[in-house]
Amino acid sequence: MSKFTIQAGRFLSFSCPVEASEKHINRLYEIIRYRFIPSSPFVYDDQRPNIEIFPLGEGQSFEILIPIKSK
Repeated sequence: MSKFTIQAGRFLSFSCPVEASEKHINRLYEIIRYRFIPSSPFVYDDQRPNIEIFPLGEGQSFEILIPIKSK
């Protein structure tokens, strides 16, 4: 395992049911990147990574954090 620091900034947060398949998660990424962000007042910040937060407990959601910056 290795550790690295992610530069601070703004992120959009999206949740997905824990039981979502890889296909559904990939589809959510497509919708976020190619439909939602282009129609929003933001642009994708490709200088920082996406963050995926996996649930530790029952009833929690899988979270996707997308780095953004203002247009």
